[in-house]
Amino acid sequence: MAFSTPIALPRPLAGWWTRGGALAIDLVITAGIELALLLIAWAITGSSRLTVAHAETLLFEIGLPVVILYAPLLLARPGDHNGQTIGKQAMRIRVIRGNGLPMTFATAVVRETLGRQLPSLLTYGLYLPFDYLWPLRDPQRQALHDKVGRTFVVAAGGPEPAPDRPAPDATAWGSADFEESGLPSQDETVRGAWLPPIAPSPRDGE
Repeated sequence: MAFSTPIALPRPLAGWWTRGGALAIDLVITAGIELALLLIAWAITGSSRLTVAHAETLLFEIGLPVVILYAPLLLARPGDHNGQTIGKQAMRIRVIRGNGLPMTFATAVVRETLGRQLPSLLTYGLYLPFDYLWPLRDPQRQALHDKVGRTFVVAAGGPEPAPDRPAPDATAWGSADFEESGLPSQDETVRGAWLPPIAPSPRDGE
């Protein structure tokens, strides 16, 4: 689903260079995983029997699952790092869904596999430049795979609130309320609760 007009988001949208940095980190990590697995396979098989064709087959068999599962598994992590790969975590950005709910594995598969990897495979990589450069002209800075997954990439200012978390107490005070009331600020706490102001003693007026 493509959003034709900007919609309200809980955090600022991530910049294109920041997203590019996160992608570069993730590419280095996935390449390192593939190389490590290939070296393990080489050690098990033996260098004398590992031909170039065999190595290419192993690299495909090892690399394909890594590429397909790396982002979905990490994006679907519960807790503070939901919506983050290692690269996005390092660059302090995260993927969020347009409906405000946490990222799930199914949503991540739609975003990454159907929105990025499959079109790239079908077009022999010609899709990728359009996908990666699309945020430069998009009002919501969405890549094409974001539009397919109905996701946005925003600055990570902390964990996303859980959808089933109780709403804040209507009687809770904000910092502005404390300033207007003259009560001690939220920083002046005693065992997690503010103390009421001390009534002036009759002797104070003497």
